[in-house]
Amino acid sequence: MRKPFAQRLSSLPARAILLLAGWLAMSAPGAGAAQSGGYLNHFWQTAEGMPSNVVSGMARDAAGFLWIGTGAGVARFDGNRFELHSLAEGLPDTQVHTLYLDRAGRLWVGTRRGAAYRQNGKWTTVPDMPLESVFSIGEGPDGAVWLGMYRGCYRWNHGHAKKIDLGEIPADTRSFLDDGYGGVWILTAGHLCRWYPDQPEKAVSVAGPWNGHDLRDLARDAKGRMVICGTGLLLREDDDGEWENLGESMPEGNAGANMACTTTPDGTLWVATRDRGLMCLDSEDAWTTLNSAKGEVSLDDVRALLVDEDGLVWAGTNGGGLNLLRRRPFDSYGSAEGLGRTVTSSLVIDRDGGVWAGTDGGGILKFRGGRFVPGFPNLKLPENGLIWSLCGGGDGSLWAGTYRDGLLRIREGGFETVDLGDGTAESISALYEGQGGRLLVGTHDRGVWCWQAGKTNFIGGPQGDQTSIHDILEDRAGNIWVAAGSQGLWRRTGEAWQRVGEEPGKDVLNPGVLLEGSGGELWIGTLGQGLVRYQDGKLERWTTEQGLASDIVVQILEDDSHNLWIGTDSGLQRLSREELVPGSRFSGVRLGREDGLPTPQFSGEHGNLCVRAKDGSLWFSLASGAIHLDPRKFSKAPRAPLVSIESAATDRGLLWQKEGSLRQDEIEVEPGSGTLKIRVASPEFVAPERVRIRYRMDGLESEWQESDGGRVVSYASLPPGSYTFETAVAGRDGTWSKQPVSIPVEIKPFFHQTLAFRIISFSLGLVLLGFGVRAWSLRRIRKRMALLYQEQRVERERARIASDLHDDLGASLTEVNFLGTMVADAVPEGPLRQRISGIVERVQRMAKSLDEIVWTVNPANDTLSSTANYLCSRTQESLGAAGIRCRLSVDEALPKMVLDSDVRHQLLLAVNEAVNNVMKHSGSAECHLGLAVRNGVLEIVVEDFGRGFDPAAALVSGDGNGLANFRRRMQSVGGSCQISSTPGSGSGTRVELTVPLSSSTL
Repeated sequence: MRKPFAQRLSSLPARAILLLAGWLAMSAPGAGAAQSGGYLNHFWQTAEGMPSNVVSGMARDAAGFLWIGTGAGVARFDGNRFELHSLAEGLPDTQVHTLYLDRAGRLWVGTRRGAAYRQNGKWTTVPDMPLESVFSIGEGPDGAVWLGMYRGCYRWNHGHAKKIDLGEIPADTRSFLDDGYGGVWILTAGHLCRWYPDQPEKAVSVAGPWNGHDLRDLARDAKGRMVICGTGLLLREDDDGEWENLGESMPEGNAGANMACTTTPDGTLWVATRDRGLMCLDSEDAWTTLNSAKGEVSLDDVRALLVDEDGLVWAGTNGGGLNLLRRRPFDSYGSAEGLGRTVTSSLVIDRDGGVWAGTDGGGILKFRGGRFVPGFPNLKLPENGLIWSLCGGGDGSLWAGTYRDGLLRIREGGFETVDLGDGTAESISALYEGQGGRLLVGTHDRGVWCWQAGKTNFIGGPQGDQTSIHDILEDRAGNIWVAAGSQGLWRRTGEAWQRVGEEPGKDVLNPGVLLEGSGGELWIGTLGQGLVRYQDGKLERWTTEQGLASDIVVQILEDDSHNLWIGTDSGLQRLSREELVPGSRFSGVRLGREDGLPTPQFSGEHGNLCVRAKDGSLWFSLASGAIHLDPRKFSKAPRAPLVSIESAATDRGLLWQKEGSLRQDEIEVEPGSGTLKIRVASPEFVAPERVRIRYRMDGLESEWQESDGGRVVSYASLPPGSYTFETAVAGRDGTWSKQPVSIPVEIKPFFHQTLAFRIISFSLGLVLLGFGVRAWSLRRIRKRMALLYQEQRVERERARIASDLHDDLGASLTEVNFLGTMVADAVPEGPLRQRISGIVERVQRMAKSLDEIVWTVNPANDTLSSTANYLCSRTQESLGAAGIRCRLSVDEALPKMVLDSDVRHQLLLAVNEAVNNVMKHSGSAECHLGLAVRNGVLEIVVEDFGRGFDPAAALVSGDGNGLANFRRRMQSVGGSCQISSTPGSGSGTRVELTVPLSSSTL
């Protein structure tokens, strides 16, 4: 029993549902676009930015821009933006009748009030002509420009226009054409005239079958034969110079008004009519009509035609806007041709070259007579008609894999269902006829089977009978390859299955389609991981980062030139063999909806979705039909896109334009202008949304930035300086412009950012610094002078105190000492005399201490040499009184250093202490005093040769207060004390005092 549609739909795989949904959601060509038969049309009207829907002429310049003459002025168009030129830009009038581009690159316009030409960015009105309507413009072989008016014909040369005498005929001039012999054909409303260079002031009328007709245009066909069109007339000159009336063979006869004619590079003659749209006569003399009723033109009243260097046909209408027509590069088969009602799920070429299509609900169809028709109308095939795969057998049979109806073998007017072993109706997703005529069968969820010589057997699957197969093939070596989607890529060699493509750090391959290339390599289309090549055990991968149209690749074919054609969910792409190397970026042919694809989504996740015919042509299945193309028609290398820098603006307004700026070689930006916006243009009319812009501001950034679609590059707050703006573009096929274009950019600084300001500021800073340094120096000098003055006062005070102590207190002590000595001598021996002698000794010690104090305080002694002399004299004096020999050792050249009074005082006390210890405890008969300066350190040594002692024991016993005083005194002035002695050794005691000296000199 047949299931309800909703139930059958719910049982389909998710991918099939997506494909079906894509077809159901596919919209018809939007406003401004149409496709019919073999031609594609896109049109622009005021809603898309056209200044007027009346188009009277077109011309395309060397930079690739299209110039359009309209009822509201001239528009320049790059496929993305219309730029209007009107009275303000220098046009004589806004009502334009014709446009023409001469060989010198000048753009000519005929208006209601005379003519003008554009050169070096400026419009110049043609002098020496009446301000009347100019309907036609042409060019002679000598470069002279011809201008036709209602009441005259003019020849412009070297800046001046002269009227040409046409005799008695009306001078309503309609068209001009180089005659190929140095002259010019001149077409008027009812006559054909010829101008000869040896009679430059007049032209003569030439009689012919055109006489008496309302003539409109002249042209040449692909063979160089002249064509004349007009109302009720279409004449073509044959090889014998006779005239053939092509109007008699036109589809609607010769009654219409033929307004213009031209020829495309493929030899097709195009005729614009007033009320029948466009008529096309191909090289086989077959007519095609393109009209508004079929959506092939926007309006049937076509007044102007242009074929540009890219072979695009431009048609201007009298109220329907601008039309772009081009031949579709492939044959498309949809619902009108018998396909497209359901998803096309498989394609195959049989042994005899016939094309068969399997559909997801429409059964099996055969291509016959330019359309697809039921392949087996008399066979009762499974009623659901869900065909997932097809394969042509070498014996002439046709194999069909179905959804849940098993494997069918159709031959000799009948069919049979092939049992895969258990009688269960399988879903067959891929078929492949391998070596020896064996048929490999990939199922949706039961692995791989093989049919050969009437027998089927299960050959397993990578994961048993649970493997879901998307595609299958057998390579030249007899290995079986299986694309199992998320279950990975598998290879069967002998009886063993092995997973291939497990790259370290990457996900398992998710393959959906397989192809063995002509070089034995395996091409793998993945479902989200791009295109992969497996060869010699290595995997190489290409993704959208390398220019792939999409990372979902569902169909792959190789043409006779070894280029790959891949069907994706974003259209069809050709990858040339030269680009299929690691690290390359793809450019070349890309086909999408704008190229006539009814949908860019190609069918996927089944095998047998595309096929190459015996003649080298390629067939691809779509979610809504199929396409058929000849790869040889795409052999022409894509033209590198053109790019130009158009204008620059800031927040203050327009700053620079390519044409009309006073300085065309540099963009200058005043300080504080805000964001700099640079407009880039790259004419592209078929798919402007595919244009990619690459740019950088050299001097600010080293890496290229890329923008998809946007034509304006913005830089906010550029620092002052000189830069170079560079840009390049990639066209719709991914081909980059040959060289980037560039322009210098000068960002002017504020005055405070200029070099002059910096110099002035630096100089002023130096002056201020000088004043500051001078003031600081003066303060420092004054402070130092004050310190010196204070030191001098202190020194004077010290000198006064030393003098007072010496002169007053010293004299008194001397007097007391003298009197005491006299009294002691006068008193007899006894206790009293002893007391008096004690007083005298005490006075003598006081006098000695006072002498030391005076020496210390006196600033005249603040030198190292004075200190050395005093220490030596005092040591000699003390030791001599004790009867101990004194040996002195002093450096001959002591540095002239200043010693602080506290340092001198502590050194004196320490030396006195050491000398007193020698006298009291050493028992030595000799003492050595050494004084030297080594490495900036003053070293004083007091050494005896007595009995010695144990310094450590003295410290422990408490008898070492003198030793502790040594160290404390020296540490107070930053010095040190080292005592070495051994009791009973006879080597005596050595006291070494060290004090670091400062670097100050006298």
